This record gives sequence, structure tokens and C-alpha cells, in this order.
Amino acid sequence: MSDAENTQQDVIMKLYTLYLKDLQSVGSRHENMRKYYLTLISTIFTILSMGGSKLIFTLASRFILLVSIFGALLCLLWLMNMHSYSTLFKAKFTVLDDLEKAFPKQPFTMEKAESEKPTINHHSVVIFDMLIAAVFFCLFIALPFLTVAV
Repeated sequence: MSDAENTQQDVIMKLYTLYLKDLQSVGSRHENMRKYYLTLISTIFTILSMGGSKLIFTLASRFILLVSIFGALLCLLWLMNMHSYSTLFKAKFTVLDDLEKAFPKQPFTMEKAESEKPTINHHSVVIFDMLIAAVFFCLFIALPFLTVAV
């Protein structure tokens, strides 16, 4: 290999390493956002449950409606945020796949091919976050109707 090819290989390897660190950073931000949304939603349900049927539910049905709207909007925001992370992860892995083409082994490409085998049922973690947000959204939409029925 010539010096120019070695230099190019070194540059690609450094870029690849930096890109992996950036991917890790995005993954950490994703995890922190998940915790943030779960904390907010848990807090809302905790506050509602502290009131029980004697305080909050009977005194302030408008409060329940307001909390339902706020919670549903929060879930929609969470859903949109997780969708943007999903798009970002896909883009980052596409770039990593492209950078890997210069290497003798391509671990992410190999992992992707392995996970796409019919015997393996692999789903993105972000998909689960989006499903959880959708479930909480449905709970917040149902909340005013549940309080009327009680």
C-alpha cells in the first residue's frame, strides 16, 4: 500500500471512530429524553392518583380534562421526538455503512445482515419508545371518559 492509501485509510478510520463516538452521544441523549418523558408522565399519573376519587376527580372535572389534554400533547411530543431519533439513527448507520466499505470487515453491515435473517425478530428500540408514547396518549385521551363513568 502506498503512503497516500495509508493516509486515506487513517483518515477514514479516524472519521469512523469519531462518528461512532457521536452515535454513542446521540444514544445517550435518546436515553435521557426517554427518562425525561417517562418521569413527566409518571408524575402526572402520581398527582392524579393522590387525589383519589374524593378530591381531584369530584371537585375539578375540568382539571382532569386539562391534564388529559396536556398529557396527550406531551405524548405526541414524545412520539415526534422519538421519530426524529429514529430518522437520525438510520442516517447515522447509513453513513457508517458507507465508511465501512473501506475496511476489510464491516461489523455494522454484518450485524444488519444478521438481524434481517427470517429466524431473528429484531426491532429498533425507538419503535418501542414510540409504542409506549402511543399507549400513554390513548390513556390520556380516555381519562376524561373514565372519570365520568366512575
